[in-house]
This record gives sequence, C-alpha cells and structure tokens, in this order.
Amino acid sequence: MNLRLDQIEWVWLLWAIVPSLIAALLWLRAMSTARRWSVVVLRAAFLLLLTAALAGLATTTRTDRLATIAVIDVSGSVERFAPRINQQNTSAVIDAALAAASQSPTRRPDDLLGVVAFDGQAQSLMTPSRARWNARTLDPSGKDGTDIAQALRLAAAMLPPDATGRILLISDGNQTSGDALRAISNSASIDGIARTTPIPVDVVPIVYDLRGEVMIRSLDAPPRAIEDSVITLRVTILASTQVTGTLRLFDNDQPLTIVGQPRATERRLTLQPGEHIESIDIKLPPGRTHRLRAMFEPDSQTSSQPNVQEDQFTENNSAEAFTFAPGQGSVLLVDGVSDAQPSGAGSTLALALQKSGISVNTIAPGGLPSTLLGFEPFDLVILENVPADALPDGSADALASFVREMGGGLVMIGGPASFGAGGWKSSPLEEILPVKLDLPERLVTPEVAIVFVMDCSGSMRRSVMGSSRSQQQIANESAALALGTLDKRDLVGVIKFNEQADDIVPLAPLTDVEAVADRIRSIKPDGGTDALPGLELAFKQLSDVEAKTKHVIVLSDGRSKNAPSLPDLCAKLAENGIKITTISVGDEADIPTMEAMAKRGGGEAYNVTNPNILPRVFAKAVRVIRTPNIREEPFQPLILNPASVMIAGLPAFPTLNGLTLTQPRSEPTIVNALVTPDGEPVLSHWSVELGQVVAFTSDAHRWASNWLDWPGYQQLWTQIARQASRAGTQALAATAEVRSGRLIVRADDPTPTSSDSSSTPTPNPAPGRLLAVPVSVFSPDGSRREMLLQQIAPSQYEGSIPAPRDGTYVAVLKPADDGRRLPPSVVGATANPGKEFRTFRSDEALLAQLAKSTGGRLIPLDQLASADLFDRAGVPPRYAVSPIWKGLLSAALIVLLLDIATRRIAWDRLGSGRLPSIRRSASMDLGRLRRPGSAQPASLTLDDADAANLREAARDRRRAERLRQSENQTSTDTDANSSGGLLAAKRRAASRFEPETPKNEESQ
Repeated sequence: MNLRLDQIEWVWLLWAIVPSLIAALLWLRAMSTARRWSVVVLRAAFLLLLTAALAGLATTTRTDRLATIAVIDVSGSVERFAPRINQQNTSAVIDAALAAASQSPTRRPDDLLGVVAFDGQAQSLMTPSRARWNARTLDPSGKDGTDIAQALRLAAAMLPPDATGRILLISDGNQTSGDALRAISNSASIDGIARTTPIPVDVVPIVYDLRGEVMIRSLDAPPRAIEDSVITLRVTILASTQVTGTLRLFDNDQPLTIVGQPRATERRLTLQPGEHIESIDIKLPPGRTHRLRAMFEPDSQTSSQPNVQEDQFTENNSAEAFTFAPGQGSVLLVDGVSDAQPSGAGSTLALALQKSGISVNTIAPGGLPSTLLGFEPFDLVILENVPADALPDGSADALASFVREMGGGLVMIGGPASFGAGGWKSSPLEEILPVKLDLPERLVTPEVAIVFVMDCSGSMRRSVMGSSRSQQQIANESAALALGTLDKRDLVGVIKFNEQADDIVPLAPLTDVEAVADRIRSIKPDGGTDALPGLELAFKQLSDVEAKTKHVIVLSDGRSKNAPSLPDLCAKLAENGIKITTISVGDEADIPTMEAMAKRGGGEAYNVTNPNILPRVFAKAVRVIRTPNIREEPFQPLILNPASVMIAGLPAFPTLNGLTLTQPRSEPTIVNALVTPDGEPVLSHWSVELGQVVAFTSDAHRWASNWLDWPGYQQLWTQIARQASRAGTQALAATAEVRSGRLIVRADDPTPTSSDSSSTPTPNPAPGRLLAVPVSVFSPDGSRREMLLQQIAPSQYEGSIPAPRDGTYVAVLKPADDGRRLPPSVVGATANPGKEFRTFRSDEALLAQLAKSTGGRLIPLDQLASADLFDRAGVPPRYAVSPIWKGLLSAALIVLLLDIATRRIAWDRLGSGRLPSIRRSASMDLGRLRRPGSAQPASLTLDDADAANLREAARDRRRAERLRQSENQTSTDTDANSSGGLLAAKRRAASRFEPETPKNEESQ
C-alpha cells in the first residue's frame, strides 16, 4: 500500500506551522515548560492533519483483478447486412462466445464480466459481476444509427475502481454519430505513474461487402428560390454494381415534372458501380415551402442476369431537401361545417375571400398540419366551427407556435362546435384567444351536472400496446384531461366501481380542477365488474340537483354483472332527464350491452379498441354535453370600438341569429370591436407575440344568414383576413442542414447599415448591424430547444445543435435589432432516414486503428469462441485509490479539542500543592444561591459545612449593612475633607471585619 497526494499545492500550508510555533512559545510563557511544549506539539499536529486532508491524501493498492466488458453492436446494419454475407446468425455466434468465455479456465474467481449492447444508444445488459453469461436476447434500443463512442464511454464507466479493465468491441465499425477514437483516448485507468493509460480494446470486426445494392447518398437543392422559378436538383447515387432503375422526384409528396421532358415525372437511369451525380431541372409549383424528395427504384432481377443480387434494403433509396420560395402566402381555411365539401355550407366564406383575390386552401379538420413546417406556406389559418378533438395530435401546439414564433395569423369562428362548446378550454389555443371561454358570470344556474362512472376492476390493469401504461392509467388521465373543458360552475362527480361503487368525488361545482383530477388519477384497479351500483349511485346524486343538462358517462372494459338490467336502468334515468353516454375500452368489453345502455339512455356510445385514443374520445363526449355554451336567438351586434381597422368603413351591421358564449378578457391590448347588447364579445382581436389572433363568436353562414346578402359581408372578412395575415417579408436569409449528427443554421443579414447617417450613399459602407438571433428548433419528435446564433463575419451568423433523430427539423429565427423584434425567418432540414444503411461495407480500418491505439487485439469473428477474453497480457495493473480525508479531518478535530483543553486547564498543577483554596469561593457561590427574595432550588441539599458557610455569608452581609449606615451618618461631617473621612471609614470597616468569637457571633 502506498500513499499519494491529489492536490500537492496544499502542502504550502505547512509553512504556517513555523509562525504558529513561535507565537505559542512567546505568548505562553506563564505556563510550565511541559504544558507549553504540549501546546506546540498539538498545534503542529493539527496543521499537519489539516494539510494532509486538504491535499487529498489517499492510499493506493495495486490489484490484478480483471473486468472484461463486451460491447456488442446490435444496430440495423449488423442485424441485416452481416447474416447476408456470413450466412450465419451473428447474435448466436456472439452469445456462444460469451458463454464460453465466462467459463474459461483462465478466468480467476474474482474476475468480472459485463455486457453492453448498442445501436444509436448504448445500454447495459449485464453489470460487471462474477456470474456467468446466460443466453439472452441482444435487443436494440430502437434508436437508429450506430454510436460506438457512447458505447465505449459506458463500458469504461462500468469498470469497477478496484479492477483493471479490458473492452471487447464487436462491431462493423460504421459509426453514424460520435468519435470512437476520441472517446477511447479519454477513457483511462489511474496507475500511479502516468496519470492516464488507455483501456485496451480488443476488436472483433463484423465484415461484409454488399453487392447489388444502390442508395441515394444525398439530394441537394438551393435553400431559397424565386416563386414559380426553375431550379436545379443534384441527386448523388451510389451503386455497388451495375443497376438500372427509375428516379422519381416529389414536392410535398406530389410528383414533379422534369423540365425538358413534357409530362415526364421520372427519369430512367443505368448506373455503373461507384458514385453517380444526376442534375435535374424542375419548375417549382406555387407555394412557399417545398419539401423535395428523390426516390430511386431499381428494376427487378431478370433471368438474363442470374448472378446479379437485387437491392434488398429500401431504407437508403430516398433522400429529402428543402427549398423556400418567399412570396405571397395563402389562407388555410379549416372547414368544420361541411368537412371541406365544395358545395357545403362551409364554402360560403372561402368563396367570399376568393372573390377578393385571396388564395384560399380549404381542408377538413383532420387534414390540419401537425408540424410547424406544415403551416409555413400559409399566412393565416381560419378555424370555422372546428372542435378541438377533431384535430390531429400535435396540431393545436403547432398552430399556437405558428402564431407566436412565425408571426402567423389565426381566426377562430364560432358555431356549435367552437370555442368553449368545442372543447377548446385548457387547450394550447385558449391562452392566445382574445376572449375567455368561461360562461358569462350572469349565468348563475349550472349548465351541466355530469357524473363519471369509471370501471376500476382488475382487468383495467392490462398494459396498453405493449407499453408500461395500463388501461386504468389512460382512462384516469383521459377523464382528468376532460375536466379542463368544463366550466367552473358545472357540477361534477366521479364514481368508481368494481364489485361495489365508491363515490370518490361528490357531485359539486368544479371549483378546483387539479384537486378533482388528482383524485381521479388515484383510482387503482382491483376486483370484479358490476356497473349497476355505480349507475344507481349516480342516479341518486343527479336526482337531487338542479341543472339544465344532466349526464352520466360510463366507462368499462369488461362484462358487468347484472348486465341484462343495465339498459332498463338507463331508460329510467332518461325518463328523469338524465342522459347516458358509454365508452367501451378494449376488445373484451361488452359492446352490445354498452350500446343498448346509451340508446336507452338517450346518449352516445363510443367503442375504443385502442386505449391510446381514449383522451380524444373522452373530450368529445364531454364536448357534446357542453352544447349549452351556445345561445341561438337574434341580436343586434353593437360597435364598441369604431377605431378597429377590421370594421373600418362598414355600413350598419344586420342582426345575427346566435353565438357561442364567451367572456371579454381584461388585457388592455385587446380590441373588442363588436359586442352583444349584454356586452358579450362578438368580434375581438389582439397581437400575440409576432402574430395576430381574431375571435368571431358567431358563425359565417347559418347564424349569419342575414349577412350573406349584406354588401359588407365580403368586405368584413377580406379586411379581417388581410389585417390578421402575417407579413410576407423575412428579416434574414437563412439556411439549414443536418451534417454529422448536428443541425447547422446559417443566416445572412441583407440590410447593412451605412457609416454615414445622411441619405447620400457612401462608397465604403460599414459592416452590417449587430443582431441578436435566438432560434427555436423543433425536432421530429415535437420537442423544442433553444440556441443563439453567433456572428462569424459581418452580417453573417451561424450556430449548431445536436440532431440525433431522423426526420425533419424546423428552425425559427427570431432576430432583434437593439431590442426591436424583426420579422422571423423559418428554415428546415431533414436528417434522412436509413443513415444506418448508407454504406456497403464494414469499416475495418477504424476498428484496426482502435485496437492499435489502445494496445488491443484483432480477433476474427469465427475465432471469438476460442479467444481468451481474460488475457492479462498488455493490461496494465490497476491501482485502487482510497481517499482518507474523512479520517484525517476527524483526527484534526480531536487534536484541536486537546489543544484548547491544554491551554484552558492547568493540568500541570495537579498534585503540586499549589492549588488555590476554594472555601471562600464556595461560600460566596452558596451565598448567591440565597439572595433575599430569591427562591431556593427544590433539588438543592446542604450539609453541615454548607450551613456554616451560609451563616458566615449572612454575617458578612449584616456587617456590611451596618457599615453603610455608619457611612451615611458621618457623610455630612466629612465634606470638608472627604479623603480623610473615607480613609477613616475604611479603618473602621477593617476593624469590624476582624474575626470574632462564637459568643459575639451568637449575640449578633
């Protein structure tokens, strides 16, 4: 065992011992020699221990214990390419080799074996232990790619501190992210001589060289182009053998026409082995955003080519790129009235806008984009009577970001399925609307009384789609989310049932949504299934309340006891004004009974085979119940703010026949242009960060039937569309690309500032303005990250961020000039899928370099089973380091206490006969215990000696009192010569305090 210091610089603290010793010798002269030198020794010991602790004194012990970590590549290229070439199951070979190595005779009893599997992400399958390897499946994590560097770092971190290590890497070497050489050079073991030594890496190459494969390596397109212009695309294709096939191009999944080839949407190619670059001219179709895709389809093998292998891996046969063409955007109208039918009632508004020269693209609610880039071609989105549950997942979040981040416009038009009636409460759009979705305060009667009757039987604990979530968890969360669509004055109750019913949330106003949601989420599955007690309890609760609408939502996944009587009970509830809606979950639900319950109860029946969509179904069920959020009666809209640009120049407004009930917001930036006679909003608008949001609480066709022939109808909606649309200009010309696992964003500022403030141009303009360019990056999985571009040259900015996932990345640049926000710029880039398959052969050179740089071995795959994985040759010994600073600090504290005690306690006088008398002190202390008027402690016990001392103290007090009285009597006689009088008084006092006989003491 050896000692070592980790922070040698703290040794300089030992110089403090010298002045400390000198000070102790000079200032402690009153002490005896032994006591003074003991203080010196203790103080020096304290400083020495403190210095050793701060310097990181540790013990090092050499160990020959060996830990071998097998790092196994389970990426897609290994799983699919290797068996095709080697004609064997690679996983089975590796599994057998590990089993043999774990039982190797060269393995010592304390040697350890660990296993790491990796693809795009590394995961530990077996922590280093003495156990043997048992056959198990080497499952990938599911993340595309090959990250050898991450796997090596994980293996190095798994090595125990008291063991030396060896890593066994089994891979094809084709890393798609990370730097394996750098990672292994930073992985080291502490050896006491050199600070770091690379861990030996034995490499087992998985070798393959594909034939007959073809892939598109890249598609290059200009990042920006003029609208309706011709651009040139460059497609780089790599072929392993001669191949003939068809190249097709698409723009937003629509076939592109190749310039020079009339009505041609494809090009026939015959490729020779190697790289081939194809240049193709295309004309951009209308639109701002062009998501271009190139796809190569090789011809099938023919009988004339019997020895040519076919292209079997289509993942690498396509690539994508983006081109942005700034120009006039269009309006995206989401028709929730007639689902985008050209002749439907929802087309009325679209026709009016088109007559004003506005480009309108009409879609059904289900076609709304779910990504931010999908909204880029549009300047304005109009939601016409669209319910929240009709949109695809992620659309509402993307639309809110489109308004905030990209400066887009949003117009929400009312109807029976819009605003609060459409379930938009608690949605991402609620907070950006210029109106509140709560019912007006004057409506004091509860609109809805609703009871959730939820199955919590044991079958609800089934997992969903192989995930870790159960049906019960999803059902609980769905009901909790549905609460957000209700009003705070609505009456809500929750009943859970298995074989019996339990009222977990009594029927009451929904004043605390989170508290009710927490109680719903606490429901646990257990027991059988009997819905009858739950329905009876709900009937009892709803019979005692007053509400305009009474409803019960029953959710179950199984067959209930007393099933034949359930429809009759639901009919009884319907006769008492209580409707029943049922939701059947899973394949084993009693769908006929649930449908009969809903039919007899006057409600709706929903059958959900995939519980993952249950939240949307629950929200829809609640939305249907919330129809009282509308009022259908004629009213005359009143102009509240005539200065609004959206109603400027319009004649008097005709009556409207209905609206969706909302409340005005109190923010001063909101413009309430039109209101009802009761003050409820009809037309409100405001700015939300970079965008404009408009709320029109009536509709544009049925309730507004009196407006269709009104001359101001087209003018009103044209003014709303033009004012709410975003500006088509962008402050920066930006580009983006994904390279080496990172998204790189570049921006150019086309507006340099002149060094001369006059209007006359200067021949030498100054560099461009210095902008702050924050960027919001939206990943393919919908997550959002922030970064800041750095200026790399005058008017040029650049930044990068990791892009580990395949798919489309959208970057929104939000420049600001001295705090003033400028129009945003939007760019996109694609990390093409199939990067794992974009090479035809294994990278043996990288694997050989890894082994050589670390002193490892190259082991052929077919010799892995016979290789000695616990060979100690070339493996430097490991020195286990054990810090001892905790013990040193404890010892230093003890020495410090001894030092203080030595200076405070005169231990050198013990037994010398020089100890001072304490009789007087004791008597004085005991006297103080009995001051006049003070109480004696109850626990104090006095002996004869103590009593004598107390009597003496009392006598002294009486004599002092007589002395003070005598001094008071003689004070008037001694004014002329006060000093003499005082001296006489002192003499008299001294004479009185002379020892007296016991007789005198008794007389006193």
